[in-house]
Amino acid sequence: MAEVHYTEEQKRIIEHEGNNLLVSASAGSGKTMVLIEHILFLIQEKKVSLDQLLVVTFTNDAANEMKQRLKSLLQKAIQKEKEKEQKRWLQDQLVKLPSAMICTIDSFCLQVLQKYYYLLELDPKIQLLTEKVEQMEMQEETFDTWFEEQVRLQKHPLLFQQFQDLAALQRVFVMANQELDATADEEALYQQWLYWFDHKEEYYQQKLLSIAKEMSFFLSDNAFAIEGTSFFEKGTEIYQQFCQALEGKQAWSEVPKGLRKPPRVELKGTNPFTNTALKEDQKLLKEAFESQKEEAISKELAIELLESIYEIRQLEKEWRKEKGVATFSDVAKNVQQLLQEQPELVRLYQEQFIEVIVDEYQDVNDLQENILSTISRGDNYFMVGDAKQSIYQFRKANPHNFIAKRTLYLEDQQKGKVISLRDNFRSRKEVLDFANAVFEKTMTDAFGGISYDEKEALRAGATYSQSWDATTEWLTCEEIKIPEEWQETIEESKELQDAFFQEGKLDEKKLQAHLIAQSIQEQLGKEIYIQGKEENHPLSYHDIAILSRSNVGLSIVENILAKYKIPTVRSKNMNYFQAIEVQQVLALLEIIENPYQNIPFVAVLRSPFVGMKEQELMDLRHYQKEEGKQSIYLQAKVWAEKDERLAQFLEQLSFWQQRKRNISVRELLWDIYEQTQIVTYQLAFDNGEQRQRNLSLLYEQAEAFEALEYRGLSSFLRYVRRLVKNNKELEGIQKENAVILQTIHGSKGLEYPFVYLYQMDQSLQLKNNKDLVIFSNKNHLGLKYRQISDFAKEKEQLPYQKTIRNYTYQAVAEEAKKEYLEEELRILYVAITRAREKLFVVGFGKETEIEARETISLPLEKNNSFMNWILAASSATYHFPWKKNEQEIEQIFRNFWEQKQKKLEFITTVEPAKEKAAEKTWQEVEAVLQQKYHYEAQTEIQSYQSVSHLKHEFSDPDIVQLEEQGASFFKEKSTNWKQPNWQESQKEVTRAQLGSAMHLLLQYLDWTKDITLDTFIELSNELVHKGKLDLLVAQKLDYTTLLKFVHSPLGQFFKEHHAHLYCEQAFSGLFPVEKEDVLVHGIIDGYIVLEDWVLLYDYKTNLRRKYERKDTFKKRMKDEYYGQLRLYAKALQGTYPEKKIVPILILLSENDWLLIEE
Repeated sequence: MAEVHYTEEQKRIIEHEGNNLLVSASAGSGKTMVLIEHILFLIQEKKVSLDQLLVVTFTNDAANEMKQRLKSLLQKAIQKEKEKEQKRWLQDQLVKLPSAMICTIDSFCLQVLQKYYYLLELDPKIQLLTEKVEQMEMQEETFDTWFEEQVRLQKHPLLFQQFQDLAALQRVFVMANQELDATADEEALYQQWLYWFDHKEEYYQQKLLSIAKEMSFFLSDNAFAIEGTSFFEKGTEIYQQFCQALEGKQAWSEVPKGLRKPPRVELKGTNPFTNTALKEDQKLLKEAFESQKEEAISKELAIELLESIYEIRQLEKEWRKEKGVATFSDVAKNVQQLLQEQPELVRLYQEQFIEVIVDEYQDVNDLQENILSTISRGDNYFMVGDAKQSIYQFRKANPHNFIAKRTLYLEDQQKGKVISLRDNFRSRKEVLDFANAVFEKTMTDAFGGISYDEKEALRAGATYSQSWDATTEWLTCEEIKIPEEWQETIEESKELQDAFFQEGKLDEKKLQAHLIAQSIQEQLGKEIYIQGKEENHPLSYHDIAILSRSNVGLSIVENILAKYKIPTVRSKNMNYFQAIEVQQVLALLEIIENPYQNIPFVAVLRSPFVGMKEQELMDLRHYQKEEGKQSIYLQAKVWAEKDERLAQFLEQLSFWQQRKRNISVRELLWDIYEQTQIVTYQLAFDNGEQRQRNLSLLYEQAEAFEALEYRGLSSFLRYVRRLVKNNKELEGIQKENAVILQTIHGSKGLEYPFVYLYQMDQSLQLKNNKDLVIFSNKNHLGLKYRQISDFAKEKEQLPYQKTIRNYTYQAVAEEAKKEYLEEELRILYVAITRAREKLFVVGFGKETEIEARETISLPLEKNNSFMNWILAASSATYHFPWKKNEQEIEQIFRNFWEQKQKKLEFITTVEPAKEKAAEKTWQEVEAVLQQKYHYEAQTEIQSYQSVSHLKHEFSDPDIVQLEEQGASFFKEKSTNWKQPNWQESQKEVTRAQLGSAMHLLLQYLDWTKDITLDTFIELSNELVHKGKLDLLVAQKLDYTTLLKFVHSPLGQFFKEHHAHLYCEQAFSGLFPVEKEDVLVHGIIDGYIVLEDWVLLYDYKTNLRRKYERKDTFKKRMKDEYYGQLRLYAKALQGTYPEKKIVPILILLSENDWLLIEE
C-alpha cells in the first residue's frame, strides 16, 4: 500500500499540542483522517491513553466509523512495532478502545448523569423520551392542562385575544422550547426577548438607515446600467440626503417633504428583476415609518406570552418527572447544572481529559459549547469543522460559535491557533473552479460571517489520470412555446400530459427531470477514475446522484426517470429500521408480545394491518380518556363490537398471541406475512421491490437470531432494540446499480462521481414568515398585533380584525430571513462540493432575465434562489455557458415517444396488454407457480392479475403514505388456478357474457346522434359483422335497459359532455416479484374530464337477489366494488394529479348510480 503524504497543514494539525486549535476544514480536505491520525499521534508519541481523551462527534455512525478506523490503525501499528513495551502499550489502547469516550455529545452527557445523578437527587432509572409520538403526547397533555387553568383563573386575556387559534399558540410554545432547549442561559434569553421591546426604536432607526444606504450603494455599484448618468447622480444624491435626514428622526413627518418619496429608478431594458428588488426596499422604508401610527405592540403582550411559555415549560418538566422520562435537552441541562454547582467535578474532568476533541464543531449549539468549554482547561480544546457547511439551523446549530473562535484566535494567538485545510482531495479542478467562482462572489463577512477569499478558496489536491471535459454544465431551457401542430396530439395523449404538463401547462420541474434523464443516458459508459483503484471504469448508474432541496422534488425526478427505465434508489444512508414497512411489522410483534403498549398499538391501528384513519384514532383516543382506560387495547376491544375490521384484527391478534408460545419467531413472521399479505402489498408502491427486500431481511434476521440458539419473541425484540439503539444495519443490504436520489441535507459527508443539482431555480421562501410570532438567532422576538374593533365590518357578522405587521416584527422577520438565506447559501456549498468528477446544474430561466442577473449586482439577500447566486459566478473569470432549447424541446417529445413505443413504462391500449400477458403460455405459468419463491404467498398471484381480482386486497388503493392511511386486508382462502379449456364449447349465454356485451355497446355508442332502440340494434349487428360480438349473445341482449340509461339524467349528462368522454381506457402496471413480472391490469369503463374534477364511472349489470331491497342491493354493490373503483381512481389520479376524481357505479339494471366515497 502506498505511503500517505500529508500536506504541511495536515502535519501541523496531526502533531499539534499545548494550546487550543481550531481546524477550518473545507469540503473534501480529509478532516476525519487528520483527526484520527492526531489521536494516534497522541497515543504513540505522547503516551496519552484513550481514557484521557474526550472525542465528541454528532452522529453515532460517525463515532462508530471513527472507532473502526482507529482500531485498524492500532492493529497495523501493533504489527509493525518491534519494541515490546511500546507494543504492549498499543495493545492496552486497543483493549480500551470499545469503552473510549468517542461518542456523541448526548451520549457523553448521559454517561455523566448516570454516574453523578445523586448529586442532583435524580432518579437513576430515568428513561429517555426520544419518540416523536411521545413528545407530541406530552405537549398536547400539558397544553390542555395549562389552557384549562387559564380559563379557570381568567389569566392572560390579551394573549387569548391575539391568539384565537389555539393550535397556532401551541406552535409558538414548541418554537420557544426549541430556542430555550439550546441556550446555555434560559433566564438571560427571557430577558433578551423583553429587552427588545424596550429598545426597538434604536434598532428600528438603524434598520432604516441600513436599507437606505443599501439602496445608495446599489446605485453606485450599478452605475453603468442606469438610464442616464445625470439621472444616476441625481438619484444617488437624493438617497444620500435621505440617509442624512433620517438620522435622529423618530417620525415620518420629521423627514423633509421632498425626501419622503424615494426616487423611482429605472434601469436599462426595464429590468424587472432589479426594479422589484428596489421597490421592495422603497416599500419597506415607507411602511416602517407609517407603521408607527398603528404601533400596538406592547410590553404587556410580550410579558403575557413569555409568562405562558415559562408556565408551559414547567408543566412539561413536571410531566416528564412524573412519567420518569427525560429529553436529551433535560440531560444536557442537568449536566450543565452539575458542572456549575460542583467545581470539584469540573476539576476531575479537566484532570482526566488531556484533550477535548470536537468534530463538526460548526454544528454545536450554545448549551453544548458551554458544557465542552467548561470541561476543557482553556488550552486543550481541539475543534474541527467548517462554518461553510453548517446546515442544521433547525437543530439550533450555531455556526457563529465557530466564527467567533476563528476571529478570536486570529487576533490573539496566545488563546489559540487556526489552521485551514484548503486542499480538496475529492474533486476535479473543474468542479473546484466552479465552486470558487460562485462563493467568492456570494460568501462575505456581512452575509454569512465568512469571507470567501484566497484563504478559504478550495485548491485541487486530487490527481486524476484521465483528462476530459469535466467543466460544470448547466442544463437549462428558456420559456417554451409549444408549436400549434403539437397541441392536438398533446391534448389527446394522457401520457404526454402526465409526463410534461401540470394542469394543462408545461411543467418546468418535469422538463428539468427529462433533461437529466437524457443527460444520464449520454453520460453512461464514460471512463471515470475511482480513487483507490488503478484502472478507470465505465460510468454506471450508481456513480450518479441527483440532489434536491426537498423530497418533493425527488418524487418528480423518480417518476420521470422511471419512464426512461433508469433505476433509482433513495436515501442510501437511511437506517434499515427506519423503513416504514419494517417499523409496522415490528410494532405488530411488540403488541403480540404485550398488547397494552399504546404507542405500537396505535401504529398498528394506523398501518395496513387495520387501516384506521386519523379521525377514527382520535375518536378512539377520546373515548379511552373519557372512560378512564389506561390502555388503547382495552378500548379497542369495546369498539370491536361495532367495527368489523377491529374485531377481525383482534381475533387474529389473539391467535398469534397463543401461537407464539409454540412456534419460533421465524415461523411467526412467516405466518404474519401469509395471513396479512403484507409482502405482496408492498408492490402497490413505486419502491415495492425494495420494501419487499426489507421485509425479507427481517425474516432472515430472525433466522440468524435463532441460529445462535436464542429463543422467544421477547428476546428477539430486545435484540432488535439493541440493533436500533446502536444504529446497526442488517447485513445483506447490498448496493444497487441505481441512480441515487438524495436531499442535499442527506448528502452531507458523502461524495459521488457525477452530481446533478435539481431545480436550482426554485424560489427560496422562509416558511414561518406568516406566523404571528417569529424568533431570530440573535435572540430577538417579533410579534404581530391583531387590532380588533368593536364594530362589524359591512356584510360581516364578526368584529373587524386587522393584523398589523409592525416594524418590530418586520425587523425580526428580516433578521430571520437573512439567517435563513445565509444557511441556504451554505446548503448550496454542500451540494456543489459533493461532486468528484462532474457537476450539472439544472434550472430554467429566460435569457433576458439571466443576462440581467449576470450584469446587475444586487445585495445577496435579494437573490432568492440558488440560480441567482450561481449566476453571480458568470463573470470575466468564469463564463457559465447555457443554450436555448426551443429546438430541443421537440426532440424531448420525440425521445419520449420512442420510449413509449418500446413500452418502457405504460401499456396504453387493450391489445398490447393482451399480447404482453399472452406471451406466457399456460405451461410457463404453471412452471412459474411451481417455483420455490422466497415469499410463498406470492406464488398464489397470477402472472396476469386483473384489478377485479385485486379489489378486496386493495380496499383503499388511494394510500400515498402508509404512515398516514392504511387499508385493512387479510388473505382470503387460496385459489387453485386451473388451466382453462379453450376447446370447451358454450351452449348457454351467461350473465357475464351479457354484461360484457352491454359494456361493448356503450363503448362504441356514438353520443352525438339521437339514440333510439334501433340505434342499439344497428350497432349490435355491426359489431357481430366485425366479429367483436357473438350472434347468440346479441340476440339475448336487453336493449331497453340501455335505452333507459341513455335517456336518464346521467345519460343526458354524458351526451352533453361527450367531447370530454373517454371510453374503455386500459391501464396496466408491471410489478417485479423476484424474477417474474406480475401484470396488474384493468380497463376503466370510462371517465369524463371536467374543469376541476373527473367523473370516473364503471358499468355494472348485476341483478338484485330474490327479495333483496334496493337499498340493500346498493350497499352490497358498494361494498363489493369499493376496492376496485378506488384502485381505478388511484390510477386515474396519476394522470390528473390536480383534479378531484369522483368515482361512481352505474347500476344498469336499476337505471341508477351510486357514488363511491373515500
